[in-house]
Amino acid sequence: MGLNRYNKYYIKTSCKSIEMKLTTFTESALGTLVYLGRHHHRMVTIDEIFAQHAASRSLLTKVIQQLGIDGWIIATRGCKGGLRLAHEPHNIALGAVVRDNEPNFHMAECFHSESNACRISSDCLLKGVLGGATEAFLAVLDALTLADLLLDGQPRRLWPYALVLLAGLPALVSWGLGVSWTIAMPELRGFNFIGGLTLSPEYFALLVALVTYTSAFIAEIVRSGIQAVSRGQWDAAMALGLRRSFVLRHIVMPQALRVIIPPMTSQYLNLTKNSSLAVAIGYQDIVSIANTTLNQTGQAIEAIALIMLVFLTISLGISLFMNWYNARLAMVER
Repeated sequence: MGLNRYNKYYIKTSCKSIEMKLTTFTESALGTLVYLGRHHHRMVTIDEIFAQHAASRSLLTKVIQQLGIDGWIIATRGCKGGLRLAHEPHNIALGAVVRDNEPNFHMAECFHSESNACRISSDCLLKGVLGGATEAFLAVLDALTLADLLLDGQPRRLWPYALVLLAGLPALVSWGLGVSWTIAMPELRGFNFIGGLTLSPEYFALLVALVTYTSAFIAEIVRSGIQAVSRGQWDAAMALGLRRSFVLRHIVMPQALRVIIPPMTSQYLNLTKNSSLAVAIGYQDIVSIANTTLNQTGQAIEAIALIMLVFLTISLGISLFMNWYNARLAMVER
């Protein structure tokens, strides 16, 4: 055993060093998809693929043919033809591509049931350990998509989008509604305070009730989603020396989100509908205002239709966004 130039251990035998690596076929398939992803706005010719890879033309021809059979790329014939991706880059899971192109993931002789000649297979736990390590390896690839390989190694910064969503959107809505931005400190004048912000008891009671009730269901959904991931994923990742934060972010959560998102959508829709219970505690929400309008004008159809339109718009907006996010996280199979 020794160290290579990357300061990683390798096993040295009398013949050669044995290294765990992907086949040249799989490596060429991933490289082809990366090149097509970087030029997704146009058709790419086969000659361009040949010029970008050191592999033989015959091997690359087989790779392109297999990618077309698996449904990852689309080949168009003719003078204006070429190659292009069959899916958006964020919908192509690396784990699915590797599984389609690797012949097997047999880490040791005991994985071959037909040619296994090991005499201690029945009492050896090595197969389970290596199997768990292989699952963790594939889980990392399942959590990544082709879009992650098109960033030139630069990590994505999500905080600007979160800042815009949390601060910019409310500021834009308040500006559109003409809300005053004058800061007024509360002052005691007479028997009451003047200025500042006022939080009514009805709104506070509604906020606490909805947050407490809904958060209990959401916490259970998140817990069940994380526990749905096999314990072997954690054990294999820990055996590889990965940090728990890295394991949770790159291995467990990408798989758990595929279980969490669908029931989470239902909880967000329930939260929207449960907000109409504010009328029971005297808070003036849209249902209470519509009821007051109905009693004063007698236009029941218009008032009920307005309530339906508002809740339908909010519900459809939540459903469209959550379905888009769920489709983005879904692993595309061939």
